[in-house]
Formats: sequence, structure tokens, C-alpha cells
Amino acid sequence: MGHKNSQLYRAHPDWFWDTPPRPPVPGPGMHFVDSEFGLLDLGLAEARQWWLDRIVRAYKEWGVRWIRWDFSQDPRPNWELGLAPGEIGWRQIRHVQGLYQVLDEIMAACPDLFIEQCSIGGFRIDLGTVRRGHSFWMNDHTTHSALVRAFQHGLNTVLPGNYANTNICQDRHNYTTYDYLSHAAGGFGYSGKLWEAPTADFERYRAAVEEFKSFREILLGDYQRPTGQPSSADEYAQVIFSDGGRSVTMEFNADSPGSANLKMT
Repeated sequence: MGHKNSQLYRAHPDWFWDTPPRPPVPGPGMHFVDSEFGLLDLGLAEARQWWLDRIVRAYKEWGVRWIRWDFSQDPRPNWELGLAPGEIGWRQIRHVQGLYQVLDEIMAACPDLFIEQCSIGGFRIDLGTVRRGHSFWMNDHTTHSALVRAFQHGLNTVLPGNYANTNICQDRHNYTTYDYLSHAAGGFGYSGKLWEAPTADFERYRAAVEEFKSFREILLGDYQRPTGQPSSADEYAQVIFSDGGRSVTMEFNADSPGSANLKMT
């Protein structure tokens, strides 16, 4: 997306599809629709080249090694604006093909760049972007550890663990083993004012990071979920990752609600 007052939009307004003031069909959950923004037409070779040059420059000159490729506006109104019904699908197809092409070119030109895919937390997890990204911000909901655990363990059934990315992001510092392991079946990160954490809480977080590093590569292996999808947050749950030689087992609520433990063999 590009704001109409941005340098790119003002220089190349013909590279954008405008957003109608009101979308013809409200999209489910795609809550950001703003007529002050236009959708960059990645079906245009010159638009793709501009974006490629920009990312490559940041990679080479600034040392950028991680980007979040986010997308937060429903594209349907842009794809449909001003077109006859029989033409709408072709505009969409060319745009998505262009998206895949520019991602391919970026990955080839920037081999050490980590691309985290995102679209309002999980809207654009498809096979095309799976091939063209290293992780997904899987959901914007990070407030409840039990829900994060359900999201990760569900996504683990169809994708390797590196794709189920989330952060510990709650308005507190007194995280427990349950909280940490509920975020540890995929990308493990932290969002918050870590510098404000009391020393004991900071040390628990440091230890949790070290423990995660000891098994994170096993998350790319086979995945089992013997207990299936829990019907409640307090129900006993178990997941197992293995790589043929080693395994890591995570158990939740085995001893009491809110308990968790990790076993490596």
C-alpha cells in the first residue's frame, strides 16, 4: 500500500489502484480499508523493480537481515474498482503473480535476508507465500498464552515449526514455564519493555531463551499431537517433535491447570 501523499505515489500514481471510499463488499476481518491509500500494482514490471531495488539497497547498505512483509488492507476493492466483472480476476492474478515474482527476486538477491510474512496475523498463509518466506506472524492475538499455544499447535499440523511465529507480548513480566512453553512450538520472541523487568523475571526469560535454543532445530522435524485439540485451556495436552534421533515433548496441565514441562530425549 502507498499513501497518496507518499513520494512514490506522487511520482507514479499510475502504479497504484485507488481504494474506493466504501468497499463494494465488506471483507471478513480485513479491517483496514482507507481511501487515502492505493494498492501498488505488482503486475507492473517497473513497480516490482522499484521494490526490489529498495530492499536490495537496505540489505547491502544498511545491513538489514530481517523484514516483516505485512499486508493490512483488503485488496478486493482495489482489484474491482473501475473494471468490468470479466476483467477483475485477471487483475488479481497478475498482482499475485507479481508478488511471488518480486519475492523470488528478493530472496535470490538477498540470500541472508529473513522474510517474515504477515497479513493482519495469519490472513495470507498460502503455499505461494510459504515458499517465499521463512516464517509467518501467525496471529495478532498474543494476550493469552493458552490461545497462542492453540494457534501454534494447530499450525504445526500443516507447517514446520519455523513458520509459527509469535511473541510473548503481555502487560506483565512474571511469565511462567507455562507461558514460555505456550510460545515455544515456533518462532520464539519477546515484545515489551524488557529493561523494566525485575531481575528475577529477566533471568527466567534469559533461561527460557537458552532452553529454546537447545531444541529449536527439532521443531523442523516430525510433529505429533497425541492428545489432539484440547476442548479447554485447562485440559491436559501433549505435543512431540522429533528429527529421527532426538525428540522434545511438551506437556501442559499434567500436574495442575497452568503447569507445563519439557522433556528432551
